[in-house]
Amino acid sequence: VYVQADCGSGNVSQWVGPLTLTTAVAPGSCGIFTLELYDSWGDGWNGGSLDVVVNGVTYYTGLTIVSGPGPETYQVAVDIGDVVDFNYTSGSYAGENSYKVYDQNNVLLFEEGSGTSIPNSVSGVSACPSCSDPTGLTASNVTVSGADVSWTIGGTEAAWNVEYGLSGFTLGSGTITSTTTPSYSMSGLSDNTSYDVYVQADCGSGNVSQWVGPINFITPIINGCAHSLVMYDSYGDGWNGNLVDITLNGVTIVSGATISSGFSETVFFSASTGSTIALSNWTTGLYTGEVSWEIVDVNGTVISSGVFGEIGTTTGNCCPIINGTDVTVSCDSAVWNGNTYYTSGIYIDTLQTSLGCDSIVTMDMTINYSIATNDSLVACDSAVWNGNTYYTSGIYI
Repeated sequence: VYVQADCGSGNVSQWVGPLTLTTAVAPGSCGIFTLELYDSWGDGWNGGSLDVVVNGVTYYTGLTIVSGPGPETYQVAVDIGDVVDFNYTSGSYAGENSYKVYDQNNVLLFEEGSGTSIPNSVSGVSACPSCSDPTGLTASNVTVSGADVSWTIGGTEAAWNVEYGLSGFTLGSGTITSTTTPSYSMSGLSDNTSYDVYVQADCGSGNVSQWVGPINFITPIINGCAHSLVMYDSYGDGWNGNLVDITLNGVTIVSGATISSGFSETVFFSASTGSTIALSNWTTGLYTGEVSWEIVDVNGTVISSGVFGEIGTTTGNCCPIINGTDVTVSCDSAVWNGNTYYTSGIYIDTLQTSLGCDSIVTMDMTINYSIATNDSLVACDSAVWNGNTYYTSGIYI
């Protein structure tokens, strides 16, 4: 908008402006969704962007923060029953990006990214659904072969459908079950495996909500024990956007490990003896020369170390350090761990536990040798020797 003063008789001022105005988004029959973009570092999204799609038609494309921390706010008009997708594309330093979506009542529907993790895309968000979506889908009590999932009731529904499968599976191809409680216990899962879970409200008479999810979890490895990735920054200002994943037997079990600030940070994970641990998917931030790391086993022993970009492939170790010493005194010879010994000395043997772990045992062995002597005795009628009475001649031992 521009404005100009008119002083009469053709005498006018210069045009002043422009003033830029944006008209409000007209609400749909459901209302307006509000989208907010944030950047934790405060330097914009560095090439990252977000598209908004309503019922398969692009509503916004390439939304971003050019500079600064945000929030950049956008409104999406939605009608009852609309399905909205939020498709995120990462740029540099994606771990700094996050976004929030609020519904027509300004209630937070979800948040992706927290300023330290990379945001995900979110699909299938329903606007004012007749059968409300469940919310708060979570996984708990995750074991090597099972997990519990639970959620919050979206409306008045009293039944739900649950579908789960390997991470990335297509809806309709997983394991589907139903429940009349807002929770479900899965069993028969494989260890060290990534799973996705979706839930859908069933309001009866064929009226169902959108599928909500996925929530992802990874079952721990069998016979696992505590290991850790210890990350270091030589300058002490965090990893500045550098990120790395941890894989176990080729499965990503930790995503986007980093130091948010300071000199060091530790991420713990479970690995078993002989399992293959490696780093992967390095994301390049600033000052990669400051980055170093160590992988540490259950005994506190460093089993791999390196700098930015190295994968550090190593094997897990759950075997405790076991050292023991035995002491024995024997006459002439001794049998220890299936071996016969005739001389005194310090002997070392390696034993193995049922889990295949070595233990080092030291034997402090003393061998005393027996002594033989000959006595001659001549007596009349009988003789007493070593407390015994003898009446006949002979050789006694």
